[in-house]
Amino acid sequence: MQQDVFEKNYELENRYWWYLSRRYVFDKVLANFFLGSPEKKILDVGCGSGGAIPMLEKYGRVLGLDIAPQALEFCRSKGFQNVAMVKGPYDTGQLDQSADLVTLFDVLEHFEDDERAIREAHRVLKVSGYILVSVPAFMFLWSDLDDANHHFRRYTKRELEQKLKDSGFEIMK
Repeated sequence: MQQDVFEKNYELENRYWWYLSRRYVFDKVLANFFLGSPEKKILDVGCGSGGAIPMLEKYGRVLGLDIAPQALEFCRSKGFQNVAMVKGPYDTGQLDQSADLVTLFDVLEHFEDDERAIREAHRVLKVSGYILVSVPAFMFLWSDLDDANHHFRRYTKRELEQKLKDSGFEIMK
């Protein structure tokens, strides 16, 4: 992602309607499907500048993971110390079956091999774990913003569901 995009996200994530409303939706989904507790381990993969971390902390211990040093600098500037650099684009550096929840909020489209990224999420999840994914929709909506964010694709519901199923996930919603 370009540096100016990180800066814009950091600047807007706590006041722009799009960021606020999607976190509201994620919170409602988690409240309905995920029984949080202080012992639950949550991996926020591609945490960016940390906008979702406070919401996720209501459900367990959050570790924000990102590949971009700038993203982690923004997180730390907000006081988040529970962030770490991933080992590589397809290696979270986490143990097998160590997480109760993995979030991929507008992250999959950044991976050239998104199926490999999904398999990594599946690897680190406990058997009873959950994944919460959001992605941009429909290739016909591709714009300069997708280019600026270094996206590889946009998705249809069917495409995303199939990739998740092929990696061993059961779709709940």
